[in-house]
Amino acid sequence: MTYSRGKRSHPSDKNNTDAKDIMSTNEPYLPKIPDGVQSLTAMVDIDDNCCTYCAGVPSDGKLSYDEIVPCKHGGRYDDNIQKGKNHTVKELRDMVKERKIHNRSKLTTKDELRKVLDIDIPNKSPNHLNVTRSCKKCNMSKNDLKDHAFFRWIRYGPKNGNGSYVPRENQEIIIKWYIDNTPYIRTDNTKILDHIKESEEMNRRYWIEKEQFTKKIVI
Repeated sequence: MTYSRGKRSHPSDKNNTDAKDIMSTNEPYLPKIPDGVQSLTAMVDIDDNCCTYCAGVPSDGKLSYDEIVPCKHGGRYDDNIQKGKNHTVKELRDMVKERKIHNRSKLTTKDELRKVLDIDIPNKSPNHLNVTRSCKKCNMSKNDLKDHAFFRWIRYGPKNGNGSYVPRENQEIIIKWYIDNTPYIRTDNTKILDHIKESEEMNRRYWIEKEQFTKKIVI
């Protein structure tokens, strides 16, 4: 029997985490977002179960959070995206049992359990302009595009693709919103951007040293 070498993690994962930490740390010192500024989701006026970009409901029903401007490009980030505890089904069932609620065997979903326990559904809406809901297809296709590259993706879709995923009536709305709110979704502060680059370089050097270390013959 032969064994293949295990898949090596990629430094981009670490870079992404570090960029989020840097932007979150500096967020309180960036320009305050004026009251009344609408989120991108509100501007395109879609339901909570829809992707902000394609306006569709994912086939698997799953939406993720997308940084409109990636943190590695200075995208603003507030790590307090979800408020309130998101209890597991087991935790909710234990609470129902503890309160001796009748007919609890008929309660199977989180919504049913929360309702009988009178627990509000956690607020899963992003509380920052630079974070929006996205389906997997749009998230992967958009990737880390920003500014004019992002506008091109909005209008024409991915390279070698079959056109834009974004409904025509929403395309210019999204682009105008991005332009109008640029100071509130990303920063051009050179100290912050240089700090992110320095962090990436530190990770790159560490990755090389670590790989050399693991390849060292010790016997």
